[in-house]
Amino acid sequence: PPERIQKVLEAVCILKGLSPTLSEAAGILGESIIWMITYNKENVNADILTRLKKYIINPEFTPNGIDNKAAKWLCQWVIGIYKYANVYK
Repeated sequence: PPERIQKVLEAVCILKGLSPTLSEAAGILGESIIWMITYNKENVNADILTRLKKYIINPEFTPNGIDNKAAKWLCQWVIGIYKYANVYK
């Protein structure tokens, strides 16, 4: 996939506690999105937030410019979870 989409998929893997690899991402994409809807955003592990930070602070990590609607939505979700978890703690 294009680099921006790959970075989004890596970030989703990190939130799920998986290695940020394309093979792990492929597994996630085949799953139901229920886990995302019920994601425990109030208890995101500090290690996960630390690992996500490198994606979040990257100016290229933005839904703007991502043509794929699913990847755009996932990017928005990752950013939203990260922001919420940092404010909540």
